[in-house]
Amino acid sequence: MVPESRIEDGIFRIPKLSIGEEDVADFIRDVTWDCERILSKDHEMVADDLADLDGTLIFDESGFVKKGGDSACVGRQYCGSIGKVEDSQVGVFSA
Repeated sequence: MVPESRIEDGIFRIPKLSIGEEDVADFIRDVTWDCERILSKDHEMVADDLADLDGTLIFDESGFVKKGGDSACVGRQYCGSIGKVEDSQVGVFSA
């Protein structure tokens, strides 16, 4: 079973394992990535899911006003849903 994980402050936290966030950050920074292999696998997975000549992939960002300190990655930024700069989160969605 895969342990429950979440993203906070841009680093994966895996609470059920004895791995510190510095260990994860070190791994991401220091590992030798085979970029061509990763991109090839990514392209393969996208082609498998979206292999339709008439298909369309749509990306949309949406802003959510956030108050308090319980949500990760909240900051003062333009929030399109209210049309001004406010403490908010921005999500990018695809369909």
